[in-house]
Amino acid sequence: MMKITDTIKVGPYTLQSRIVMPPMATGFGRGLVDKTLAYYKDRAATGAIGMIITEHSYISEVGRAEAEQVSVARDSDIEALKKLAAAVQVNGTVGLVQINHGGSANEAALDAQAIAPSAVPNRRPDIVRRYKDKTPVLPHEMTQDDINTVKDQFVAAALRVKAAGFAGVEIHSAHSYLLSEFYSPLMNHRTDAYTGAAIEGRTQLQTEILEAVRKAVGGDFIVSIRLGAVDDMPGGAVIDDVGAAARRFEAAGADLISI
Repeated sequence: MMKITDTIKVGPYTLQSRIVMPPMATGFGRGLVDKTLAYYKDRAATGAIGMIITEHSYISEVGRAEAEQVSVARDSDIEALKKLAAAVQVNGTVGLVQINHGGSANEAALDAQAIAPSAVPNRRPDIVRRYKDKTPVLPHEMTQDDINTVKDQFVAAALRVKAAGFAGVEIHSAHSYLLSEFYSPLMNHRTDAYTGAAIEGRTQLQTEILEAVRKAVGGDFIVSIRLGAVDDMPGGAVIDDVGAAARRFEAAGADLISI
């Protein structure tokens, strides 16, 4: 009988248990602060966790979702990320960093144009509550140049995470952030290769990012993707979409799909 304490292979690594700590924003301070490092070190110290995926970190200032986020946007962030890797990866724990672009859920979305697949307001309830009586600021519909820039930023962020000594990276495509907006028919009204009318278009950008990240980091590095599978809103993503999306992500180089 399989036990949660049994080992399991993920990409090139064997986890010491099947217990995985998913990414959860701590909000302890602006950027990577000592309290954040202590928080992760305490959890890894038990020796019971197979993998820790750290909270979402922003790949560019335009994609910064919260003031308290950790940055993976600059090469100068690598030294701080090394401290985080040392805190997480003790007693056999494998560490990943979740990397993210906030899209229309970025912290500046109330007073400046964010970028998104289409010029429609973000539908996430807490984002909607921010507006109160204000008229939502529509995000800028991304051009192909914008898309190419974001792909490059994800690759650069993944390489920084690897340089810092982590075992892998998780690409964030959930919670109504940028890649999740591409996945959601409610927020993706495009008619090009990234069309919101077909699962192939809704997963095209994630697939291109996975392929580019895998090529850059090589085979000795875990590449995961977090997928917000269902919108729970009329006209949104549904559970029947997940199988096709997962097959595309696996073919593009994902070792792990977190639903």
